[in-house]
Amino acid sequence: MTKSGQNNIVTNEFNLSIDTVIIPVGGYGTRMGETTKAIPKAFLPVGDKPLIVHAVDEAIASGISVVIIPCRPEDVDLFQKQFYGNGDREKIILQNNRNHLLEDKVSGTSVEIVPIYDKEGPASTLAKLVKERDIGAFGVILPDDLMVDSTPVLKQMMDSFEKTRMTTVGARLASLDIENPNNVTFVKTRILDDGTHITNTIQIKPGNESPISSNATCGRYIFGDDFVKAVEDCDKTGLKEVSFSAIIRHYANDGGVGVTPLNDAKFYDCGDPAGYMRAQAAFIPANILMEAFAKVAGTQTIVNLDLDKNHDSTLDIG
Repeated sequence: MTKSGQNNIVTNEFNLSIDTVIIPVGGYGTRMGETTKAIPKAFLPVGDKPLIVHAVDEAIASGISVVIIPCRPEDVDLFQKQFYGNGDREKIILQNNRNHLLEDKVSGTSVEIVPIYDKEGPASTLAKLVKERDIGAFGVILPDDLMVDSTPVLKQMMDSFEKTRMTTVGARLASLDIENPNNVTFVKTRILDDGTHITNTIQIKPGNESPISSNATCGRYIFGDDFVKAVEDCDKTGLKEVSFSAIIRHYANDGGVGVTPLNDAKFYDCGDPAGYMRAQAAFIPANILMEAFAKVAGTQTIVNLDLDKNHDSTLDIG
C-alpha cells in the first residue's frame, strides 16, 4: 500500500484489469415473505427478465468476460437452466414453432454457476471463492439492487477504480421519504482537489440515529487483490455475518474507500416488497400501465386529503 502524497490517502497497487464479476445469490430473501419461499430472490421477474439476468446483462454491458454466480447447492440446477437452457422446454418451443423464444446464447462472456454457501455471510463466501480461484481485482453485483442508468453502473465504477486504485463503492441518492433507513448503508463522501470522491465514514443501518448523509450504497463494489486479507482482518465483533457493508467499513477505517457518485441512476431495492413493486411498475410499458390504472380508478373510490387538512373528502372516479 502507498500514500498518495498531499491528500494522504492510502491506495493499493492493484492490477487494474477487471474482467471478473461475482453475483452472489445465496440469501433466502426473507424480507420478501411468501414471494421467495419457493424460488431464489434472484429469479423474481422485473419487466421481461428476472433480476439475475438484469445483473448479468449489466456485467456484459460493462465489458466483463467472466461472471461467477455462487449459490446454494440446491439451486444450482435452476441457475444452470436459466443460462444454459432447459432441453425439455426447448423441445416444446421447437415443436410449437416458437423458435423466436430461443435466445442466441453466443456471447463473449462466460457464466459459471458455483455451488457454495458460507453461513458466515456473503463476504466470507466470496473470500473463500476468491482464494480458491486466485482471483485478483473483481466486481460485485447484488442482483436485488436493480440499477438503471444510461451508462452501466458497474462500468462507471470500473472507470473510477482505474483512476483511484482504491476499493470502490457506488453511492446513490437515497430516497428517505420512501425508504426505510434501517435497510440502508450510508456513506459520507468528500471530494479531493483532483475531483476524486472518497469516504472514511460508513454508517450501517443507523437505527435510532439520523442518517449521516443522503448518499447510500447500491449493491455494487469493486475490490482489489487484498480482499481476502480484508475479510480476515475485518473486526467481526457483534456481527451475525460478514456483510459487504462491514468490509467496506473496514476499508474506510483503513485508509478510505473510493466512491463513484451515481446521482442520475435509478435505484430499486427489489429485496423489499415496496421497492420490488416500484421496479415492476417502472418496467411496465406506459400504455399498459395507464390502461391498468384507468380500470382500477374506474371501480374504486379514492380518498383525497384537502390541503388545509381540515377535513377529508372522497372522489368517485367511476
